[in-house]
Amino acid sequence: MPVVNGLQALKALRQNPLFNSTPILVMTVEANAQVVSQALAAGPTTISARTAQSPNSCLA
Repeated sequence: MPVVNGLQALKALRQNPLFNSTPILVMTVEANAQVVSQALAAGPTTISARTAQSPNSCLA
């Protein structure tokens, strides 16, 4: 199987009728407009931008 990134895998899933309505969440640490636009074009159910901080640093 060729190596693909997450957006390529998402596009492939969305082209398959069996997965057309499967909820898919895209998580990214990149919050710039270009990355979000590319992710939305791939067809996710939703996108979540997260911080690069560890959970422990958020609790401190």
